[in-house]
Amino acid sequence: MNVEVAAPNVSSSLLQLEHLTYLDLSGNNFSASPIPMFIGSMGRLEYLSLSAARFTGRIPNSLGNLRNLYYLDLSFNHYFYDSLSLHTIVERKLQMDDDINWISKLHSLKHLDLSDIRLIETHNLFQVLNTLPSLLHLSLHNCEIDNSLIPRYAFQNITSLVYLDLSSNELNDPIPVAFRNLSSIKSLYLSFNNFTSIPSWFTDFEKLTLLALSYNGLHGPIPEVFRNMTSIESLDLSENSLTSIPPWLAELKRLVHLN
Repeated sequence: MNVEVAAPNVSSSLLQLEHLTYLDLSGNNFSASPIPMFIGSMGRLEYLSLSAARFTGRIPNSLGNLRNLYYLDLSFNHYFYDSLSLHTIVERKLQMDDDINWISKLHSLKHLDLSDIRLIETHNLFQVLNTLPSLLHLSLHNCEIDNSLIPRYAFQNITSLVYLDLSSNELNDPIPVAFRNLSSIKSLYLSFNNFTSIPSWFTDFEKLTLLALSYNGLHGPIPEVFRNMTSIESLDLSENSLTSIPPWLAELKRLVHLN
């Protein structure tokens, strides 16, 4: 449903659609209104996307009642308005409560996107994510996550994860050792952080085909750890301070995209 729908038109009459399993309200303009509480009562939903719909306010815990969800996207909800009293442009965003235990009720979840939601004060973030064993795709782009939020046990119980986006956060050296638990990872986005080195255990990512590390603090020659990452097909090291391209790069026979 990618048409301009105003917030007052989000009627609870949707509850009358008793067999509705798929609801996509992304790309609309709900003018900074909160996510309607009644959505948490639509128990048959399996797919819910509220991305980039200009919702703001607190994410309702009632979404935890949607036990059949396999897809949940709440990303990129923000709303800009001109404040006459402050003489400036004000941004309002969707907010997550400190306690996100409601997510742990979504046992069927395979795709979760919380990008552009501030999570720096959500201290049990990865403890909750560890309760989602079916999770395949996790996007946490621009969530103000730093190293302190990623404990060693993170990702231990979500070993099926194949896609992880932690770009545009506040991560720095050393790269969290919890990443070693990503035994099935295929796509890993770590761009726009503050990494200056890559640990040798990155070679453990035997299934990794895409690695994005642009806009970090890498410097000197391309790190030799990549020499043994023979599954890589796409490697983005742009906008770092690298100084040379080593001859061993030709050994990465599967590489089709290098930036």
